[in-house]
Amino acid sequence: MRVSKPAGKILFGEVQRFRETWVWIAILVSSLLPLILVAVLGFAGKMGSKHDAAIRFVIVLFTCAIPNMLFYWTNLETVLTDEGVYYRWMPFFKRYCVITWPEVRDVMVRKYPYLNYGYHWSYRYGKVHKVGGSQGVQFILRDNKKVWLGTRRLQALQYAIEQVRPLSFSSNSC
Repeated sequence: MRVSKPAGKILFGEVQRFRETWVWIAILVSSLLPLILVAVLGFAGKMGSKHDAAIRFVIVLFTCAIPNMLFYWTNLETVLTDEGVYYRWMPFFKRYCVITWPEVRDVMVRKYPYLNYGYHWSYRYGKVHKVGGSQGVQFILRDNKKVWLGTRRLQALQYAIEQVRPLSFSSNSC
């Protein structure tokens, strides 16, 4: 179910962005390589006229810049209320996905492999929503579906969940 805004008393809120230095270094280096290649080959006269090289350079520049800007603006918003858990990936989804408390069978604090970012599916963790770090909370639903939400504020999230329901701790660390 999707809703436009969270319902109930807000107990926890977090907005996570991709801001790890090493990730941005990798992104910028991978974006600079095509630009340097087009500039060197194009302006050296190996790819036609200099006018054609300038056009190719601008095309490659925009082709690299647009995904980088979109990646910069992307964030994971998580809101926990007394009625459920709400999360969304902005700017891709304007409406929140909702997990209501009656749907939840179990809640566990679990670690997740460090280098897997974004939204993806895992057999052990179900739907994974992760921006950074390895800490998070896994919700196991009554229909046996799983949702793992990463957080940079684990203690605050734990405290908020414990206001609504008991929390179990998983000792597995991938």
